[in-house]
Amino acid sequence: MNNKVLKNSALVLIMTTLGACGYAQDFAHTLTPAQQEDSAIEYYAAPVFPEAAAKSCEAGAVLVQYDVGYNGEVKPESVRVIADAGSPALADAAVSAVRRWKYAPAMEGNSIIERTGLQTAVNFEIEGCDPATVASNE
Repeated sequence: MNNKVLKNSALVLIMTTLGACGYAQDFAHTLTPAQQEDSAIEYYAAPVFPEAAAKSCEAGAVLVQYDVGYNGEVKPESVRVIADAGSPALADAAVSAVRRWKYAPAMEGNSIIERTGLQTAVNFEIEGCDPATVASNE
């Protein structure tokens, strides 16, 4: 994989899918080869779907913005939620995962550079889960 300079508008879509309200741990742990090439990501920590959110069928996307240092590590203090589906638990899970990611160092000419303002959408989905059904069973 060659190192690429990522533009500030880089967007990687991460999907976390759970079985029909059983919230089995069948997460998508890897990026596709095309996503790996586009993002130059070397280590991807899958987000953990919060159990309470899964039980109540909370789902949606969390848009996270962050910076990557010279060494390719996400700068933990830079990670922040830009937009979410209204679930603080899902937002926290997305931030926690992104803080553990590691990228290949980016090169500009012969120099290693930092990347700022990267954005990633972390999408939490529960297949076949209907929040109305969960509410009526409580």
